[in-house]
Amino acid sequence: MGFENGLDRQKAECSPLLKGAIMAFEGLQTRLVADVTFIEPVLGTNPGDPDILINYLIELARKQGEEIPPELEVEHLRSLPEIKEEADKKSTFFLRDEEGHIFIYDYMFKGLFKSACQALYVIKGTASEKVKKNFKKRIARHVFVYPRKIILKLPEGEKVTMLERPLRAQTPQGERVSIARSEMVPAGTACRVEIMTLMPDLLDCIEEWMDYGELKGIGQWRNAGYGRFKYEWVK
Repeated sequence: MGFENGLDRQKAECSPLLKGAIMAFEGLQTRLVADVTFIEPVLGTNPGDPDILINYLIELARKQGEEIPPELEVEHLRSLPEIKEEADKKSTFFLRDEEGHIFIYDYMFKGLFKSACQALYVIKGTASEKVKKNFKKRIARHVFVYPRKIILKLPEGEKVTMLERPLRAQTPQGERVSIARSEMVPAGTACRVEIMTLMPDLLDCIEEWMDYGELKGIGQWRNAGYGRFKYEWVK
């Protein structure tokens, strides 16, 4: 899937020298394909309010040490479902592609890898312990997830629903309770991801990070167990 699935076309059209360089680059890659099945419901993460969504993207990029290009902001806004009620602006949603399929972006898994590595590198004997120095940069530069839009396939007969849950916060005025509202897909929802690395020494880490997804997954409310998954490597 590298180069937007156009690598073979590029090799056919380029000069012999460049073709050799591309083939050498291919030789550095190790690719893994996983079929992922969520064992708990998954909650959408994208705010319905466009202004909040942009701020969310900027903060997400800051935490990962990256930048969000303007065109990605526009793409996120176009992928939001139609906001029909004022309450929807205070809710979080999944994005939709042009055909209406629900998807998550590749960076959701890269974020999982960084979170997993941070949790595991303090444990002696783990593969993550060996890469704890500058692990965020190593993941950003040497681990890649495809496709960019990862389609979520719901179990047959199931639909997207809304989950409302209380959020409690301690403030100088005392405890305050608000209601959080998120789109939710059920347990059994599945997707396929391809993970490519340029560093063979990260292979054990990638498997370790994927295993961590059974303990703490992706999406909203992960601390409550939402978004956890199991996976199988596709040979």
